[in-house]
Amino acid sequence: MQGRGGCKTAVLWLAALLLGVGAGRVWSTDAIPPPGGEARADGGAAAALVVAQAESALANLNGQKLTAPFGGAVPVWARDWVERRGHDDPFDRKWHAQAVRLPAPYRGAEWLGVFSMYHPVEADADHFHRLERRNGLWSLGAEIDEREPASGYRITHHDLQVRLLPAEHRLNATDRMSVRRLSGARGLMLARMSEDLAVQEVRVEGAVAPFARAGGLLAVAVPPGPPASLPVQVEYGGIVHHPGMDDVGPEVSFLFSYWYPNIARLPATGDVTVTAPVAWTVIAEGEQQDRTATGGEARIRWRQSHPVCWLQFAAGPYQRTSRTAGDKMLNVYLLKPNPRTAETALNTVSQALPFFSRTFTPFPWTHYDVVEYPMTVGALEGYSMTAMSLELLRVALPHELSHSWWGGLVPNTYTVDMWNESFASYSERLLSEAAKPEPRPGLHAGEKRPRGPRLPPRLPIIGAADALDELQAKVGYQKGAAVLHMFRRTVGEETFHRILTRFATEMAGQAATWRDFQRVAEEVTGQEMGGFFDPWLTRSDAPRLRWGPACQDGGVLDAEIEMTNPAYHLRLPVAIDTADGKRRIVVVNVAGPRTHLHETLEARAVRLVLDPGADFLLEPAQDRPQPWTLELPPASVARVVAPEPESRAGALGAAAGTPMGRIGRMGQILYRREARQWGAWYPLRSGNDRRN
Repeated sequence: MQGRGGCKTAVLWLAALLLGVGAGRVWSTDAIPPPGGEARADGGAAAALVVAQAESALANLNGQKLTAPFGGAVPVWARDWVERRGHDDPFDRKWHAQAVRLPAPYRGAEWLGVFSMYHPVEADADHFHRLERRNGLWSLGAEIDEREPASGYRITHHDLQVRLLPAEHRLNATDRMSVRRLSGARGLMLARMSEDLAVQEVRVEGAVAPFARAGGLLAVAVPPGPPASLPVQVEYGGIVHHPGMDDVGPEVSFLFSYWYPNIARLPATGDVTVTAPVAWTVIAEGEQQDRTATGGEARIRWRQSHPVCWLQFAAGPYQRTSRTAGDKMLNVYLLKPNPRTAETALNTVSQALPFFSRTFTPFPWTHYDVVEYPMTVGALEGYSMTAMSLELLRVALPHELSHSWWGGLVPNTYTVDMWNESFASYSERLLSEAAKPEPRPGLHAGEKRPRGPRLPPRLPIIGAADALDELQAKVGYQKGAAVLHMFRRTVGEETFHRILTRFATEMAGQAATWRDFQRVAEEVTGQEMGGFFDPWLTRSDAPRLRWGPACQDGGVLDAEIEMTNPAYHLRLPVAIDTADGKRRIVVVNVAGPRTHLHETLEARAVRLVLDPGADFLLEPAQDRPQPWTLELPPASVARVVAPEPESRAGALGAAAGTPMGRIGRMGQILYRREARQWGAWYPLRSGNDRRN
């Protein structure tokens, strides 16, 4: 009996080590209570044990053992990890979990279960769950939505002072934030930052403030009061060493992933002052303000005056090659001299930047910097800069440059969707068309496209927000760009470009989503656009079409287009080929289960084709090689009595053989060959084939 009791005591003590509880005014995970202290007195050790059980189940990819700690309601993120993502994580990461007692209650919650792992920007790997007692037992309850704390507090500006210690892979930093306390704010500010970093002290309005720090959580007690702007100072530091990602290293350093506090990843302006070896160059977002050297170190200050969702900088012994394009300075920073590569990059940017400025809205910075960094994900968007591996300098620049508008000028938090990846991918198409205008689609582009077994995964666009998840990324990059193309074909060239410009101007500095783009489109057109956007954004399928009965009586053609999942509204081009060798294109408003086509012709119709230019994502509703084409027999009256059986294949037909095939090229090294073989809207990307 005593042996078991001793074992139980040891287990509880080990569980207590997981607690983010400190004594006194300042609380942090660095102050862990001893056995028998405050944590055991109020049941915290038992709560920590529940969190440890969940952590073990996540590590072992055991879905059954997640049920008990989550009280039978396993969250989607945890279930998805054990069933899918944890088996093929590109960085072989593990979840770290802690039970944390908050310095002040958060909407009734005193304890949180915090689950975190390293994750780059554009990805999600922090989850905070309320810890609750049910019938005397602890369990993990509802998750706190990442966007929820922004209803009480908003960070509007960061003044970051960073000292790099490259030999130790360490940084020390201070963030002097301007925080806006909103109406109805409670006494706890929930922020997030990388679990790599330990917080030493937090001050609110100059006074030391209680805080809790565990994993990706930073919870700060804030004195209650009316809406106001508060100065909040956070001193922190730690080892950052994720080679090919965030890394403070002796050869080169790059920081971009939540290396300072944020709330809901919302945009803020920022000053970034970096102290680094004197021989190094520091490239950050915005405009460089000054540089001073003292002894073996240099202090460089940059200012990003446009609100953005993350600030980043690279530092290393860079070699710069420059060129002007109009009134903009273009710079390429390489770790070793490579004139040919630098010239190629400058040529690309000097062509793309003026085009995007004309097409969207003027580029708001005085310069654009292309920075070499041996990045695992290949390339990363930035605002006035981009960082990427050498292999991608030739091919990824248009995509990353366009992010200065889509993600930079108009920010995206990656908490709702990744609309900006859709826009950046489609911007490549627009640039490609301008550089080499494509001929109008051939007479048989649509009916000859393969049906394509590979297609964007069956996920809605809204909710696909994690670019590190291959399935969500394909939806964000591929399907989203296809929706833009269909929208362009729906509203027409001139209206489409007016909407883009209005969106870039009206939403500048504000976190946007697809729904904001829809709202702007409705303002420009004066029309309700839910019929187009709702199904494309919220459904995981595509219009499933087939030809119904068709006949021609004299010079009059009557036909029916059937939609077996009648949720979509399409302005669909339809080709009518006649016996005299001519092709006539009509635009049909397709909606509901059946749409009637009635046309007067001068010759006998021999063929009907849905979407002959292959501009729309369509799903075949018939099992036959060319499901969108109807061949009419050579008779004065041609009839199709009944449609063929509905297909079970469920392949998005327009994912293949379309004019979009050259969009999103990432180069010979990282692109999968099959992407070119089946002519995808955009190339597939494996776990290592990533562009952000």
